[in-house]
Amino acid sequence: MGSRVHSGRLQSSSVISTPAAIPPNPTGLYAIVDDQRHASPAALVEAAVAAERAGSTWIQLRLKRLCDRDRYEVASRCCERLASRGRNLWIDDCVELAALLPLRGVHLGQQDLPPRAARSLLPGDRLVGRSTHDLRQLAAADADPEVDVVAIGPILPTGSKQSPDPAVGWEVLRDSRHLTTKPLIAIGGLGPRSYAEARGHGADLVASIGALGGGEEFERRCLELVEIERRASWRG
Repeated sequence: MGSRVHSGRLQSSSVISTPAAIPPNPTGLYAIVDDQRHASPAALVEAAVAAERAGSTWIQLRLKRLCDRDRYEVASRCCERLASRGRNLWIDDCVELAALLPLRGVHLGQQDLPPRAARSLLPGDRLVGRSTHDLRQLAAADADPEVDVVAIGPILPTGSKQSPDPAVGWEVLRDSRHLTTKPLIAIGGLGPRSYAEARGHGADLVASIGALGGGEEFERRCLELVEIERRASWRG
């Protein structure tokens, strides 16, 4: 069966593909599609497609305002629409969706389900990401065998969350690189002016939310950050 987008609502069918293997140390833009910045379920799907088309390495769905049904419909429709069929797509918090759909993985905050518990619910090919906000948390995530990918931040002050943790700064990002060999994501307040600096301080991937905006500007801003990545000297 197919799926249709109608009046901002999604009518979704089953997704049958499974994620393909990806390189263990991905680099580039980690585009976050946030339901506070896109007006409808259909717009969220289009934003994910635009992020992939622009060249984002990974894409995360952050769907904190939607009901469970709409979260499922958005994630399912993304798996159908994306050329990767979901293997570059992450979900924030929702372990059940990462188990049900062929996503790359689930990203967990410090107050979410513990990684070990999440892992017990997931197929073996899913990845588990972990947010950290200081070097102690990062070292714990590095030592946790159930955590595949570690994020540190916010690096700079950010308005993408209502009550963000304090900004940790560039020195903590640099020290984080020395503390883990796992893929490292820098997040928080990062955009065109700070993207290269984040990569230069050791981040494998740079997550961006607010700098990407929403609506028609979203793809253009993704393209801008991907172009910075392509021009950067560390890519040779």
